[in-house]
Amino acid sequence: FFHLMASELSSEEYIERHNIHVYLRDVVQLLLKARDERPLEFISEYFNTVLNGTHVLLREYSYVNSCARNRWDFIKSVWEAFAELPAELEVTPVEMTELIQLLCPDFPFELVSHAALLCGDRAQHAFGVLMHAFCVRFYFAEFLERTAEVFCTCDTRACGQVNRNVLCLTLRQMMHSAAAHKFSCPPPSVFDQVLQVEPNSHRSEIRLLEMQSELIVAPAMRESLSCGISPTTSSLIPSLTLSPARARTASSTTITRLLDEMRISDGGKKRSDRSDRSERRSRHGSRKNVAGSACASVGAAR
Repeated sequence: FFHLMASELSSEEYIERHNIHVYLRDVVQLLLKARDERPLEFISEYFNTVLNGTHVLLREYSYVNSCARNRWDFIKSVWEAFAELPAELEVTPVEMTELIQLLCPDFPFELVSHAALLCGDRAQHAFGVLMHAFCVRFYFAEFLERTAEVFCTCDTRACGQVNRNVLCLTLRQMMHSAAAHKFSCPPPSVFDQVLQVEPNSHRSEIRLLEMQSELIVAPAMRESLSCGISPTTSSLIPSLTLSPARARTASSTTITRLLDEMRISDGGKKRSDRSDRSERRSRHGSRKNVAGSACASVGAAR
């Protein structure tokens, strides 16, 4: 499917490959909701935001996650919005989720929590490490879920671990059939890096969480995000490594202050109902301001 030339596809396959139905359905729904007096200009402006990647900002998770292009644009937006936060800053999965929710209000905590688990069983992780794990976990979500299914199939003894070579062979077969299932996959070389038994190694078994953790940090996985490949055209798409000119618009001081407010509010201090409600309103206002600033920084960077 993805390896066929456009001229070799049926009309339905061509539409599906480029997710045209996702955007046509969405723009019609937005237009009917807005009832704009200039519908053609409205549609044109919508597709301009799709082309520059800002169409996913402050949208619902179901839309952000609806296709590979949306996921990639959202990942770029998160990187750009929080580019000035120190990579070594320690954050919890809850804090990371609340930062991401500044750009997607209903983004699920479970996805970030699983990304954090793949980084190790710790309460906090370095922001840069957790950010990378989140990007891989989100963009390649279907692939990682399919690897879990393959792992369970290979675990014939139901002991929670399988032979690396058997798993590698099975996953490679899955990769070859991935086009039929329409999900994004990392480069096949990722298996050479993490699933093959190293020379002179006596450890031939691997567990599911261990396998996924190794996939997350594999060099091939990092390369696929730093100079990613378009899921539809196989052409290079912009790197997630930001230049100082693009990074400078993010307000790291404001975001760091918001993180501090989150931690204070979770500290278990007793407050009166009135002061508690007042603080929640103030914090909500701060988050709206930070969200607006983050979205503005993404728009300015593009």
